[in-house]
Amino acid sequence: QPRVAVDAMGGDHGPAVVVEGAVLASRELGVAVSLVGPERTLREELGRLGATSAVEVVDAPDVVGMGEKVSLSALKRRSSIQVALERVRDGQADAFFSGGNTAACWTIAD
Repeated sequence: QPRVAVDAMGGDHGPAVVVEGAVLASRELGVAVSLVGPERTLREELGRLGATSAVEVVDAPDVVGMGEKVSLSALKRRSSIQVALERVRDGQADAFFSGGNTAACWTIAD
């Protein structure tokens, strides 16, 4: 089963759309999803969807904004992008997804 670490805070519409898509992917495609972001926020979104056990939640309290400078985003060691990429690096996930700040993703992944 493929394991995907998802930056749940990325994208123009915040976690609501990302969490919903991750739950659907988990259910319909059989993908094991780790949603990465502020735990409380993610659990609230999962509760809203009635999907509290559909995916794993990994706490990452910091968020990289869409327009944030890359130099600042790289300093956020507990950002959802950083933590999700670490899961791939450490073998806890096979892939990474983010709809967020592309430049920050590239810089942090390097």
